[in-house]
Amino acid sequence: MIQTKNGYLLDCDNEFTKEIINYLLKYKLRSKIEITDISTSNVIGLISSEKFLDIQESENKTDDTIEFRDSPLFLDPRNKNLGARILSSLEKLHLTIKKLDLKIVKPDAYFAKAHSLGIPIKGIKNLKDQLFGLEANFEELNAIDFKKGCYIGQENTARMKLKEKLRRRLLPISSTEKLNLGDEIFYDKNKIGKILIEQPYPFGLIKVIDPNIEDFENKELLANNKKCRILKSVQ
Repeated sequence: MIQTKNGYLLDCDNEFTKEIINYLLKYKLRSKIEITDISTSNVIGLISSEKFLDIQESENKTDDTIEFRDSPLFLDPRNKNLGARILSSLEKLHLTIKKLDLKIVKPDAYFAKAHSLGIPIKGIKNLKDQLFGLEANFEELNAIDFKKGCYIGQENTARMKLKEKLRRRLLPISSTEKLNLGDEIFYDKNKIGKILIEQPYPFGLIKVIDPNIEDFENKELLANNKKCRILKSVQ
């Protein structure tokens, strides 16, 4: 979410825009605010973190969110290695690409990078109602503030954190074979998880204790008798 002179901009997947707006409207009550979809007039462009640092230096700025050519430009708060995002109209984005002499690459490069960092982009609809925020690595992705007051799910989140009850985590899986949604994952005949997001960028909900993840995170696993590995253990 980005603050601008006209309010706040929420960067989200187009697939969930309507659902998110309807959800937020439940809490509007009598507040004099408007929540609208502006995705038809705005797009998100992605640049490398190195390019963002160059722009930051040229603009003599130090913040992770800056304004560039009247458009908000910000480092991805989930992981700076994912680069920076710029929100603008499509026409203005094309002009920015030309001015910065940027090279356009296929989206697959971004999806693969996110997968390697343990951040699901594709197939996230499969995660709905399947896991808690901490299991989805929200703490590591800067999505939970334990100093904040009341929020939905706070009690479960605080209990899991303070009492060290986190037993499963969503982790990226690598395989040369096609993994299917719901496939159970085994290590040495012990069930340790299941596939929640399938190809081409699979993720599994994996046990981190009993057995401890250190025992198998670098070992060959089986999902429906297909060989696979945990690509990255999110720290």
